[in-house]
Amino acid sequence: MTGLCTGCARTLAEIAAWGGLSAPEKARIVASLPHRTAKRAELHHTGELER
Repeated sequence: MTGLCTGCARTLAEIAAWGGLSAPEKARIVASLPHRTAKRAELHHTGELER
């Protein structure tokens, strides 16, 4: 498991804090999502990610 939401690729802490985050904090998280999604797909493809 990666600890990331399978829909949005954010952590539970990020999801919980989202409403109180500043625009730059949200932008930083959003900018990291493509990398997280790609890494999760790589782990799934190699069998390292259990569903």
